[in-house]
Amino acid sequence: MLQIRSAFYKAIFLAACCCFFVMPLSAQKKYQLLYRFADSVDVSSSIGLVKEFDDKGACSQYIFELPKLLQKKGYITASVDSVQMDSTKAEVLLFLGQTYRWALLNTSAVPQDLLNAAGYRDKNFKQQPLDYAAVQLLQTRLLDKLENTGYPFANVYLDSFTLQQEGITAILKIDKGPLYKIDSIRVYGDVKISNRFLQRYLEIQDASIYQKQKLLNISPRLLQLPYLLEEQKWNMSFLGTGSIVNLYLKERKSSQINGIIGFLPSNDQLGGNKLLVTGDFNLNLKNGFGLGEALTIVFQQIQVQSPRLQMGYLQPFLFGSPFGVDVSFDGLKKDSSFLNINLQLGVQYAFGGNRSGKIFYQQSISNLLTVDTNAIRISKRLPDQIDQTTSNIGLEYEWFTTDYRFNPRKGFDMKFTGSAGIRKIRPNNNISSLKNPNDPGFNYQSLYDSVGTRAYTFRLRASVANYLKAGKNAAFKTAINAGFIQSPRIFRNELYQLGGFRLLRGFDEESIFASAYAVLTAEYRILIGLNSYIYAFADGGWVRNNSQFANTSNNFIGSGLGMAFETKAGIFNIAFAAGKRDDSPLNLRQSKIHFGYVNFF
Repeated sequence: MLQIRSAFYKAIFLAACCCFFVMPLSAQKKYQLLYRFADSVDVSSSIGLVKEFDDKGACSQYIFELPKLLQKKGYITASVDSVQMDSTKAEVLLFLGQTYRWALLNTSAVPQDLLNAAGYRDKNFKQQPLDYAAVQLLQTRLLDKLENTGYPFANVYLDSFTLQQEGITAILKIDKGPLYKIDSIRVYGDVKISNRFLQRYLEIQDASIYQKQKLLNISPRLLQLPYLLEEQKWNMSFLGTGSIVNLYLKERKSSQINGIIGFLPSNDQLGGNKLLVTGDFNLNLKNGFGLGEALTIVFQQIQVQSPRLQMGYLQPFLFGSPFGVDVSFDGLKKDSSFLNINLQLGVQYAFGGNRSGKIFYQQSISNLLTVDTNAIRISKRLPDQIDQTTSNIGLEYEWFTTDYRFNPRKGFDMKFTGSAGIRKIRPNNNISSLKNPNDPGFNYQSLYDSVGTRAYTFRLRASVANYLKAGKNAAFKTAINAGFIQSPRIFRNELYQLGGFRLLRGFDEESIFASAYAVLTAEYRILIGLNSYIYAFADGGWVRNNSQFANTSNNFIGSGLGMAFETKAGIFNIAFAAGKRDDSPLNLRQSKIHFGYVNFF
């Protein structure tokens, strides 16, 4: 046995020695690049040319880029005359030509504010190697600035190009051409859409200055409207010093009435082996008056005896202004526990094509449906749910840079919502009128004195998502969603409700109560259409509940597969997910099938 063990240790020692001595030798085998010069001595070291590479491919790429590299060093006539390559080395014949340096680039003919906007630095063009790529970059930046400030036919060029003993001098000049304005937007096609809406939505007002970037954004912006399509690409008609933007549009049907029925495994409320039948019914009416408005009515029965009714109306760009109006109603009956009603009136402001803000007033009313009077009579304390009315003032800010809003390949999307207000607790008659035969002198109305009838409440929610291209037809999404509630006392019927399709997949819809939460998401998407994709995902979350009589903190994880595909009203999403809480084992029999819509407006 000792001999076997000794032989084993010797084998390990010999293998380690081989790795130590052999691997460095193999790592030193670099692919060599040799230089010959047609018009000078070997200056490869003095001008910093690379001579060793990890492999032949890296060397080939470097040789391809050599002319540009040499031009940046002042050899503007440099070229690669010949290349010879084998398995271990390569040899190139270079023609360098004469080196040129800037003596002076005269920019007195160009306004200083224009130079600053283009990032011009005088030191880059004085006694520096002549880098023509840097000159072209400066010209391009100046031209972009001019084309976005009303000069579509501007020209930027070098004049009086002279070679002196101390270097090259030239004069940078611009020819702005006529100042152009956008006179109007003209729509061709059978489509019902307000011209004032298009002006605000595209950020191209009548009589506004010509701006190239806003014109380039026309097609991507129109693509995100669910009720119209571009029949052909837009073009422009130039008239003297004015112009007309011509749009060729056709109607796309997007308003829809739809219903979805789903099934969930049995739970404690159902008992036995019964399936929970869930429903989701939507009425979406979009752009009925040609003003870009949207009316939505949603009825959901996702949990047992817990129907939900949501209604909303959005009117963007009211009377052609950047302001819009947003009105919403949300009513939830949580089994036999409570009824929550939320009313919200908001005023939106569009900062630009991809940024908006909103100030809103919200009133939340919560009524208890049943009260366990026996438990209250014995314990002499209020339940963990309370009758209350809360009035809030809030702010919302949204910003996105995604290339396409509904199925992005790249960019980010963020939304922040914060509100503050006063909560008023309303005594429940079933509690305040209680009598205890064993303690007839106790006044149950006094229980409300211990919690206070008025208190502040503060809420904050944030969601940030980032999208990265992962190949030709794939994207990788990472996201974080977080929120918290701050108040002297928090009751169960005012907590956030997580779980399900919208947040934390793999758990029953809105079954997780939270006073604070953070959910991380990773999702890999294979894109199979403009608004269609299949995906694999993982959600991980931390949830805290420090409401009345509760102080818990749990971790959740859910993962699964899903598919999204386009319908008239939006993107229909179906996902199969399994979830696990940190204090319970994974049970695949409790896996969920989630259905959901992402509306187009």
